[in-house]
Amino acid sequence: MSDDGESSQPTSEHEPIDWESNIRRYHQLAKKTQNPMYAWLALEARFHSELGVLRENPIGEEFSIPGWVAEYLLQVLAGLMPLSAGVDLSKEPPASNHPPIDPREFANIWEMIKTPAAKRYAEAMKISYTQALTMVPAALGFTRDGGWNAFASLEATTQKMHQARFYEEAREQGIPAKVALHAIGSVIGVDDPSHMLRRIREGRKLLDDEEVAKPEG
Repeated sequence: MSDDGESSQPTSEHEPIDWESNIRRYHQLAKKTQNPMYAWLALEARFHSELGVLRENPIGEEFSIPGWVAEYLLQVLAGLMPLSAGVDLSKEPPASNHPPIDPREFANIWEMIKTPAAKRYAEAMKISYTQALTMVPAALGFTRDGGWNAFASLEATTQKMHQARFYEEAREQGIPAKVALHAIGSVIGVDDPSHMLRRIREGRKLLDDEEVAKPEG
């Protein structure tokens, strides 16, 4: 019983996690960075929201995922299905003197793929299943030309936002810019102040979005 006569209710030590806010945050970051890992983080958040962190609730028929995550999964599906058949649609189609296949001329896709032209096309696009497996990360959007890596990019984006927040808080407390930059750089092993300022500006640009700036959790 409390001092005012009201019965005391046990309270959680921490505020409940706002999963929907996190999902909105991931959506904004996905749009700003073009990193598909935020779709997976949003999917994880939706599972936690519906099932509980320890999956104490069953998956119900009403379970749904955000539309933008579904769009990403559809793109992944379009990339994976040809690979599962050992076909690489990114290859240049074979040169042909025949007119292109018009799907509207066929009653269904099965009739179309039996044509000689379709068979020639499929044969030219054929790859080994071993080769197809090496293309899965690209189909998921995890790798791109130039060595881009979704995991490394996710870590870099997170660090830049943390560094931007730390720098702003340090400056608000009257810590000189040079000292704040040195402190941040010493953590990640960077001595160049101009490099650190660039990272902080990039993090600040992301945090300028109200949804992104909300603390996670």
